[in-house]
Amino acid sequence: MTTAYITSREHLDGILGQAIVETADAALLANIDAIIRGANAIADGYVSAQLGSGAPRIEAAVAMVAPIAAELCWVSLYANSGDTEALTRREKAAMAKLLAVAKSELRLPMGPPVDDPATPEDESDTGAAFSASPRLMTRRQLAGW
Repeated sequence: MTTAYITSREHLDGILGQAIVETADAALLANIDAIIRGANAIADGYVSAQLGSGAPRIEAAVAMVAPIAAELCWVSLYANSGDTEALTRREKAAMAKLLAVAKSELRLPMGPPVDDPATPEDESDTGAAFSASPRLMTRRQLAGW
């Protein structure tokens, strides 16, 4: 299931500014739900490259990606504006940010800070559990190789 980085037209209005969205192409604006779903799916694909497809998305990570998804919506809403150079620039900038997410150059938060006293060390919001296993090969065993 795709994460909803942009949840509704109202959410998109809040990120981009209502006046911007209202001046978009009327035919494209009629398909706003499909445009939002498309932008969410594109963003989620890049986020999944960093976090994995089944990893839960915490609120802080969703908040970091929402403006990028909003930019993709903006490009789609103004596709018929005639200013292809500006649209291409905005789209490339948004896709570059998503590529940075996918390559882990732009790290998304995975859980609460480690030094958060409210969260025990062995628990996190992601549900992931880590355990240390004994080393199979130590420096002493590898000496001489």
